Amino acid sequence: HDYLVRIYGSIGREATNSFEYNQSVGGSFATTLENLKTPNQAPRRKTDGKIDIDKKGQWVSAEHKKATLGDLAFAIAKRQFVIHDREFMQQAKLVTRDGDNPVTERHGSFDWVMMMAGLWQLHKYVPRMEYKITTSRYKG
Repeated sequence: HDYLVRIYGSIGREATNSFEYNQSVGGSFATTLENLKTPNQAPRRKTDGKIDIDKKGQWVSAEHKKATLGDLAFAIAKRQFVIHDREFMQQAKLVTRDGDNPVTERHGSFDWVMMMAGLWQLHKYVPRMEYKITTSRYKG
């Protein structure tokens, strides 16, 4: 991660990077990035949209999961966000509810679902601007 961030920065690109902060691997990862003084670490965004400059990495708490998965479910139901990925569909079927709270198995993999929820959050909070998409085909 640190290597890629530095290489990308060396070619004149300033990408902000982040990671999931949790009590196991994420905590060790955060310590490693701090020790390496990895540049451009994204500050933590709270579930209310405010930014906590002093903390890095995204913490996925029950409150965060409720807000992000609820927003994602609403966006999908209203067809604001259409996802065709099979892996996402498989994981999404395993998210259940306990009242208003989304429930995921403790040891299950919900990486695709959480990634899509994160993308939807970015879509909500990133300022609107003009953009251009190009494609290229490898001719080798």
